[in-house]
Amino acid sequence: MKILIADDSEEKIKDLKSFFEELGCEYQIEVTCSFKETVRVLLKNEFDFVLLDMTMPRSSNTSRTTKKKRSLAGKDVVSTLGFNNKTNIKFVIFSRFGEFGRLDEVKSLDEIYSEMVEEHEQIFLGCINYDTSDDESWKSQLLKIIKTDILSD
Repeated sequence: MKILIADDSEEKIKDLKSFFEELGCEYQIEVTCSFKETVRVLLKNEFDFVLLDMTMPRSSNTSRTTKKKRSLAGKDVVSTLGFNNKTNIKFVIFSRFGEFGRLDEVKSLDEIYSEMVEEHEQIFLGCINYDTSDDESWKSQLLKIIKTDILSD
C-alpha cells in the first residue's frame, strides 16, 4: 500500500506513521507539507491512499518567516486532481479542526463532508477528526476506512 500524508503538523504525521506501523501491513509512506507540493507529488505519482489535512501552507517555501495557510487546501487538492483527470486515488480528510473558511465563508467539517461526497463520491472516503484527547476514536475510524475501502480493493 502506497500512502501519502499531506499535512504540515509533525505531531499528526508522527501519529499516523505509528498507526500504520501498528497496523502491520506492507506500506510505503510519503509526506508532503503544503498545497503546491501535494498537488505536484500527486500529479507525478500513484498512491493507493491519501490522508489530507484541510488547512496547509500554500507552499513549502522555507525562506518565509510566516507561511500563509490555505484554509480549504485538502478540498482544493481533490478538486485540482479531478480537473486534471487524476481520479483514481482514494482520499480521506484528516483534520484537527471542525470549521474552515475563506473570508466570510466558514464551513463545518460536516458541510465539507457533504460537498465532497457529492462532488467526488468515487474517490472520497470520509472525514476524520484528529483529536489527541481521543486517539481511539480517530484510529478506529481510520482502520474501518482502510479495511472497508482500501484493503478490500
